[in-house]
Amino acid sequence: QNMRKSTLFGSLALSIVCIILWQMDSLGLRLEDLNSSSEFALQQPPRKSEFAHCKLVYLDVGSNIGVQVRKLFEPSRYPNSYVLSVFDQYFGTSRNKTRDLCAIGVEMNPSHTPRLTALEKHYRETCGYTVHFFKQTAASTHDGEINFWTDGDTGHEEWGASQVMPEAGRNNKNNRTANALDLASFILREIKPFASVVVMKMDIEGSEYEVFPKLVMTGALCDIDLVFMEYHPKSASKQQEEILSHATALLDNVPGCKAKISTLDDESYLHDADKTINTC
Repeated sequence: QNMRKSTLFGSLALSIVCIILWQMDSLGLRLEDLNSSSEFALQQPPRKSEFAHCKLVYLDVGSNIGVQVRKLFEPSRYPNSYVLSVFDQYFGTSRNKTRDLCAIGVEMNPSHTPRLTALEKHYRETCGYTVHFFKQTAASTHDGEINFWTDGDTGHEEWGASQVMPEAGRNNKNNRTANALDLASFILREIKPFASVVVMKMDIEGSEYEVFPKLVMTGALCDIDLVFMEYHPKSASKQQEEILSHATALLDNVPGCKAKISTLDDESYLHDADKTINTC
C-alpha cells in the first residue's frame, strides 16, 4: 500500500511538472532559468553573505514606499494592521530587539527610491536594524533588465506599477526600465543557507504568474514558512492562471515542503503613518 501511494504521488508530481513545463514553453518563458537556479544552489559552496547572520527573514517583494517593513520593526505605529499578527506569530512580539531579524525589500519603481534609501539608512545607522532594499529592481525569473509601466497614480503611491501592463497602455509616457532580480536564485543563494524562519510578501502586480512557479520548481519556495500573496487575475492569461494553479498543486504534494500560502492583503496605512522617518 505504501508503495502504491508513493507511485501515485510520483505520477501526480511528474504530471504536474510536465504540464507546467509545457505551458511555460508555450508562453515563451525561459526554461533555462529553472536549471540555472537549481544548479547554482547545488554546485556552489557556501560563501560569506551580508545576510549570513539573518536567522529570521522578512522578504518584502513589492515594497512600494516600505510601509510593511516599518510595520515589522515599529508595530506600535500601525495599530489594527492585519499583518501584525503574522509578524507576531513568526518573529515574536519583541522582534525589533533581536539582531537575528532582517528585512529585505524589492521595489522597481524609481519614484520610491529616495524614501526607501532614507528608511534603509535610518534603520541601519540609527536603529541598528538589518534592512536592505533592492531599489529600482524588479522580482523576476532572471537577472538583467526589464521594462515596466507605472499607472501614474500618485494618490495611491503608484501601486499599479507593473511589468505586465495591458497592451493599451504600453506606449504611454510612464514606460520605464529597472534591474531584474532572479528571486529564486537569490533565495537559494542568500537566504536558504542561513535562515531558520522566512516570511515573504509578494505583491508584484501580475508578475507572480511567472515568478511563483519558478520558486516552486527550483525548490526555493519550500524553505519559506509563509507567503502572503496578492493575485492579479486581470493581468494574467488563462495559461498563466493554469501554470500558477498547477505550481500550487505541486507545492501541496511535496513531502517536507513547509511553505504555506495565504491571500492576506494588508493595504492599511498606504501613505504610511506619517512621512517622517525618525523613530525606531
